Amino acid sequence: MKKSLTTLISLIGLTCFLSIAVAADRVVLFETFTEDECFYCGEVADAVDSFQNSYSRDVVAIITYSVNGSQVVPGGADRMSLYGEETVPVVVGDGLDNIYSEPFSESILINYFNSRTGVPSDLAMEVFHEGGSQYRVHLSAETSVNGALMAVAYQSITHENHPYPFFAREILTSPYGDDIALASGEQRDVVFNISCPAADGVVAWVHYSSKDTGRFRPSECFQAADSNASHTNPTPTPPEPTPTPPDQTPTPSPTYTETNLQQTLELNKDNFLPNDPFVLDVHTVNPEDFTVSVDQYLALEVAGVFFFWPEWSADVSYAERSYTAGYDDYENIFNFTWPSGVGSFQGIRFWLVSILSGTAYLAGPYDMVEWGYSQ
Repeated sequence: MKKSLTTLISLIGLTCFLSIAVAADRVVLFETFTEDECFYCGEVADAVDSFQNSYSRDVVAIITYSVNGSQVVPGGADRMSLYGEETVPVVVGDGLDNIYSEPFSESILINYFNSRTGVPSDLAMEVFHEGGSQYRVHLSAETSVNGALMAVAYQSITHENHPYPFFAREILTSPYGDDIALASGEQRDVVFNISCPAADGVVAWVHYSSKDTGRFRPSECFQAADSNASHTNPTPTPPEPTPTPPDQTPTPSPTYTETNLQQTLELNKDNFLPNDPFVLDVHTVNPEDFTVSVDQYLALEVAGVFFFWPEWSADVSYAERSYTAGYDDYENIFNFTWPSGVGSFQGIRFWLVSILSGTAYLAGPYDMVEWGYSQ
């Protein structure tokens, strides 16, 4: 039993470590607010333009909202009031700090950027232009994330003789962000269709949020991304065709047969706490009047990586089993006490499928159980 415990914990721990080892660097987000009748807004616009020309969109994301005048973006004033601000210009860094001061210069943005860049984030994000009006935000969470997703389409314009390279044209979510929750290890895609045909790109981000009298109040930005960052929109390389030897016979895809073998995975809990018993059994029922022989595949899936029983190796393996007519019994796979001090993780799965021996046909339906553990 000790070997079973050590094997399971080490496999999960190794996979989690590999996931954590590729933690994303935080992209610094600047939100600036402007309007037509504003004495210092042009000064801020010039500083932002100079700053963005010196930094890659891989490391910084910028959005400028007009809240009054001829270039207003719907929802821009709501976004500004979310920060408790009433007058422009406003420059907010990472949803946390109003970093505006007079006189405003590029050095203010540089200093704030240097204080925030390179901090590892629990969330990785990319924004892809799928073509036409469609954009896709891809999110990958290393730990559980609960926050608010923002997405804004922007265009580069010149207004009143000042350049605005990230001028908001359309807020694609609520101005306060849309609720989003991801489990540890979860990946998700959110698709947006923009209505402004002249848009140059989309900036998206996720920030912490809480509810205060029914309205979201912002906090630290988890992560941000720009559709025009150099790491997005990769050009796919067509795979090299692999010739098939002329004497090779294709392996048929598994299909169901008339065999009525029933196998289920029975796990005693779906979330394990320290000192909980951990019991996994395979329950097999053979209602046929003849023996059914199978190659039994049991796999542990952790963050998309599979390990196969009985050796729990990444190499595909199986165990040979024969079930006599009328068989109805349990085979124990794990039976131990869940330890303390191993952290938390969700979305782990066991998969079970049996193939009739000597064939490529399923002996019956496959089964899967999903589980996790926490402190």
